[in-house]
Amino acid sequence: MLRIPATTKNLVKRKSPHILLDGYQLVGGLGSVGTYTCELVDGLVDAGCRITLAIPRRELNSLGEALVARYPELGIAYPAREVHPDTSYQQLLIWNHRLIPEIAKAHLPDFHISVYHHTPSRMPAGTKCLTVIHDCCGLRSDSGYTFMGRAMLKHWTHLKSAAMFADAIVPISSYTRSSFVKHFPSAKSKTREPIYNCVSAKRIGVETKIKQLKLLGLETHGYLVGLGMASKRKGMDMMMRGYSEYRNQSGRLPLVLYGGGNFEPTAWGLDSAHCDSVRKLGRISDETRDSLFAGATALLFPSRCEGFGYPIIEAAKQGCPVVAWAKTTASEILPHEDWMEDLEPSVIAEHIRRKEAMSDEERTATAERLTIQADRFQGAALASEYMKVFHSLTGGYPEPLATQ
Repeated sequence: MLRIPATTKNLVKRKSPHILLDGYQLVGGLGSVGTYTCELVDGLVDAGCRITLAIPRRELNSLGEALVARYPELGIAYPAREVHPDTSYQQLLIWNHRLIPEIAKAHLPDFHISVYHHTPSRMPAGTKCLTVIHDCCGLRSDSGYTFMGRAMLKHWTHLKSAAMFADAIVPISSYTRSSFVKHFPSAKSKTREPIYNCVSAKRIGVETKIKQLKLLGLETHGYLVGLGMASKRKGMDMMMRGYSEYRNQSGRLPLVLYGGGNFEPTAWGLDSAHCDSVRKLGRISDETRDSLFAGATALLFPSRCEGFGYPIIEAAKQGCPVVAWAKTTASEILPHEDWMEDLEPSVIAEHIRRKEAMSDEERTATAERLTIQADRFQGAALASEYMKVFHSLTGGYPEPLATQ
């Protein structure tokens, strides 16, 4: 609900802002940017904004279907012909620089939000463009990108378009903000303070956790969990090598991997003697994921570069300790935890042993501390910060009322 002053001198007429939001991540494969899009819509709708989703074609993915079902009143704008910006760089350019401006001209929104880096080069007069910057990991060769290779250059052009064309740049963490400004210092003045992601995962009930773990043949605190994404950026090589070192030091806990595709753990550094101790579940439901977190001794998340780190907060919501590197966003979003100072297999193994050795009292206290920190990332906070950016760009939109 918007706060509109009853009386004031020189009263400016105010209305609920109309947002055109790029929904290209609501088609095709599922990903964290699609999740971010849904969380952003949830928050802005609750804040009283009118939302029009620009969607490149009609076959929505499961995130898009659920979002549209949740808000039948959402406006949906399709281009005259379907495009695939989620899979083709050429069509991404067509989508951003031709089709989104055409949609904006037809709907005349107050603001357009580019949810992932690439920014339209033109907008109708009166439409301000905000761009969300999630990370600059694609510019780092230590995260698996070839220096001046095709993937790195694509990431650079995405970020450069934001630096050139956005009216306001919204980083999702201080870590991301500093990285972006370092690479694009000319955009510093329009790069705002971070607006943290919302994480809507709820704490799983004990009975649900026990049921889900039983189906998987697992026992509470009898395993480790990790993200099964075969990526140097996500630190799969560090996870496999660190877990091998832990097992070589008489560690007994198996490692359960969720999500990601099919890959060979030994190709990423797992000692072949421990192949039987690693289990790959593939894609799972949110309920199963949250149950895994609630029952795990720890989440292994030795990522080299994160813009935010959804798995860290999702695990913390369930009271699950996390093994992660201090030089990512881990130490920013959960500042009261014990993070690895060095990203090395021996350090990973040491931190696993620390989590395994926790007493019941220590584990309970840690879980309580984690959930309190994780509860900061709410949709109301996300929306409130966006409303401040809208207001600063036009002076015409008040901030939402604080939650009573």
